[in-house]
Amino acid sequence: PTATPRSMGLLDAARGDMANGDYQSAMAGFRGLAAAPGLTDEERRASLQGVAEAQLRMGTFADSEATLTEFLHRYPDAPEAATVTFWLAQALQGQMDWEGAIVAFRAYLEMDDALIIYVSEMLADSLLELGDHSAALAAYQASLTGGATVHRMTAMRERLAQAHMAAGELDDAVAQYDAIRILADDDGTLARMDYLAGYALIMAGRPDQGYARYLHAVNSYPGVYESYLALVELVDAGHSVDEFQRGLVDYNAGATIPAMGAFHRYLEANLNDHPADVHLYLARCYLSLGNYPAALAELELLLETHEGDPQWDDGWLEKAKTQAEWGDVDAAIETYLAYANGYSGSELAPAALAEAAALREEQADWTGARQLYQQLAAGFPDYEGAPEGLFRAGLMAFRAALITPAGVPDVGDWETLVDRYPASDWYAPTLIWLMRTLSAEDAAAYASHAAALPPDSYYAIRAADRAAGLAPFQGPVSVLWPEDDVTAQTQAERWLRAWLVMDPEVDVAALSPATTSDPRWVRGQKLWGLGLLQEARTELDSLRRELSEEPLAGYQLALAFRAMGLYRLSILAAIDLISLSPAATPLDAPPFITRLAYPAYYRELVQSAAAEYGLDPLLLLSMIWQESLFESFVRSWAGAQGLTQVIPSTGEYIAQRLDWPAYRNDDLFKPFVSIRFGAYYLAEQMQRFGGDPYAALSAYNAGPGNAAVWFDLAPDDPDAFLEIITLNEPRRYLQGIYTRYAIYRAVYGSQS
Repeated sequence: PTATPRSMGLLDAARGDMANGDYQSAMAGFRGLAAAPGLTDEERRASLQGVAEAQLRMGTFADSEATLTEFLHRYPDAPEAATVTFWLAQALQGQMDWEGAIVAFRAYLEMDDALIIYVSEMLADSLLELGDHSAALAAYQASLTGGATVHRMTAMRERLAQAHMAAGELDDAVAQYDAIRILADDDGTLARMDYLAGYALIMAGRPDQGYARYLHAVNSYPGVYESYLALVELVDAGHSVDEFQRGLVDYNAGATIPAMGAFHRYLEANLNDHPADVHLYLARCYLSLGNYPAALAELELLLETHEGDPQWDDGWLEKAKTQAEWGDVDAAIETYLAYANGYSGSELAPAALAEAAALREEQADWTGARQLYQQLAAGFPDYEGAPEGLFRAGLMAFRAALITPAGVPDVGDWETLVDRYPASDWYAPTLIWLMRTLSAEDAAAYASHAAALPPDSYYAIRAADRAAGLAPFQGPVSVLWPEDDVTAQTQAERWLRAWLVMDPEVDVAALSPATTSDPRWVRGQKLWGLGLLQEARTELDSLRRELSEEPLAGYQLALAFRAMGLYRLSILAAIDLISLSPAATPLDAPPFITRLAYPAYYRELVQSAAAEYGLDPLLLLSMIWQESLFESFVRSWAGAQGLTQVIPSTGEYIAQRLDWPAYRNDDLFKPFVSIRFGAYYLAEQMQRFGGDPYAALSAYNAGPGNAAVWFDLAPDDPDAFLEIITLNEPRRYLQGIYTRYAIYRAVYGSQS
């Protein structure tokens, strides 16, 4: 039989539910497909395989094992047999059936050994669970075969060392730790290898060598936690450690009381010859314990006794910072100014002046802050912070509603900045403020300067919106969803051939043989098909980065990654392509290519969530682009997860508010959950701040508490709100979403 439109529709719907993370619906869809009449053999296999995968992703491992076993019994020679065998091994691992998993992993490797560096690790894990150390060591060794990245090689060597340790082969373990040291280039890994090798050497009966490794970690990497563990072992064993270094390691590990003891012992032994750092660290220790007078006394002692020391100047700033942290802001300002005015030749003098001005600004003393910012710009015109000083001086004049004797707003600081620092990052925002502050006639010259800004930059877009009378994030009358049809792609490829001067008959969409034969492409494809998404991305992104200066490869990879569902890399490849092209902005590229860089993936979920919570779907798309580049399995360094980068604690809060059934933290990686949760939380912030998108987005990124402070200082003024934010991350976040939104509005919006 041949596939019917009905069966194809059922299959596409079930696969769509799988991609959205709705595994229950996907399983029901695949079972519905299996019951449909007139299926092809391929569709029967797809329905059974789909049910098994959905069961596996839901963690119902016994059910998945039964379905996968049925598949292999019915279709032992199917093209999907290798993938099904791998999943069977995972299902057996999930049930702690290590023997069965070992058999299945080995069977998979007999079918396909392209992923030996990955599958051997999984095989070794199961072998270790059974206590078969020799076989596990052999499997880990196999994972070190050619093609492994440095990161993976490091991880595997550490696992191999652990296996050697478990087998009592301590010298072999040390050899692996030392091999990792050769590969490593960061203090954390180097310190950890010192600690682990030291432990192995002590266990091997060579304590002198082991403690020497511990001492090396303490002296070389005082900021790493493993160095603290090494220090504890050294002290417990009665070994001598330099008291200053001991205090430094304790301090960095948060062991405040032991750190203070070490620093005091160091001072007693070196009363007349010690660096100023000791007093700095003691002051920080006292402050962390809430003893402000003692902290200040240490800093005063530093300033009295260590003039000429490299840390003496830092001591002044540390004193002012300590006073500010304790709440004595006026005293902190006095300290900053005493240093800036008394030691104006110091490299830190302008920084002290900038800090004093910022504190005046926090006190809402606009006039006083302006005077200090002006002093900074006038006294240190070559200081990197001088342009920002002028900008903020002008902003203070605006906030204080200062006018000149002629009765016009006092914009002298801004005019000086534009004239003196045209290459500064503060040039563009200053143009915006001059345009909005001056009369139309007086602002005309600055408007022409703004028109010359990079057209896809935040301030150029903001200026254009102001000129067009558009409020921030003002949506279109309606949203259209143009389809990427054959005609649109043909037009894009005609443009590509003309730019690259290529023969009209050349197929520019197909990946080159060099790419498809690259081991990273081969491994990445297979890893993605097995559901090992992080590993697949690592392999394929390495390939993308290598080809990022080749526009034709960028186009081909963008298409290939999109077809896979690896949306983040598709977007990055399209951006690489546009950046190399004659297009001045993404909107100057053919629409098909612009939509590759700014897609509407998960459109149905976005539309549904936006409608439910009263949001602009283009704003939600822009936020997802900014947060995750449409990569559902991404996790940030701060622990945020999924498409909308919700942190676990916020996810639990939203789940309670929505009464989400059987919620688990990993649900945030499911697109149908992440988009709904992200939309709910953004809508809640919009309601909290009266519909102000700047405040709502900053609350989403930096927390409602921070956003409330900024909103109180600049209600109903998006430009002032942005400039009040002194934290880089939320500033960049707002600017990024604003620029993405402008593109989404141009591509998908309609004014009719």
